[in-house]
This record gives sequence, C-alpha cells and structure tokens, in this order.
Amino acid sequence: MKNLTILLSLLLFFAGAMEAQTRAKKKSDDFIPGDKVIFLDSLKSEQLGEFPSRWDLKSGTAEVMEMDGHGVIGFVLRNRSSAP
Repeated sequence: MKNLTILLSLLLFFAGAMEAQTRAKKKSDDFIPGDKVIFLDSLKSEQLGEFPSRWDLKSGTAEVMEMDGHGVIGFVLRNRSSAP
C-alpha cells in the first residue's frame, strides 16, 4: 500500500509539472491579432511564376505560387549545393 501511495504521488507530481510547462509555453506563444490591417495582398491578379508587382525584392529570387488554392509568395533557392 505504501508503494502504491508513493507511485501515485510521483505520478501526480509529474503530471502537475507537465501541466505547468504546457501553461508556460502557451503563455509565451499566444498571439492575439489586432483589429487593424496594415497590409493585404491577395495576389489574385498576379500571374503564377512571376514576381508580385506590389513588392520589392532586396536579394534572391521569389515568385507567386499556389498553395492549397491560395496565392503565396515563394522564395526560390537557386544554385544550392550540398556536400556529404
């Protein structure tokens, strides 16, 4: 009986510690969106494979792509090489 009590106490301790970690993570990761849109670009009028007309690219390569039926801006990696 004493072993069972110790085991249950340990389980409750670890469960409480895990719950506290989960709460701390959620607290730091919570994002609350504002009510003011500062920029919106639906990309509906943009051609797939072209650079978006309302954007300026500082470096690299990007193009309008489609993902799950929505227009997205994809940053294309070119001339990549890798070695073992």
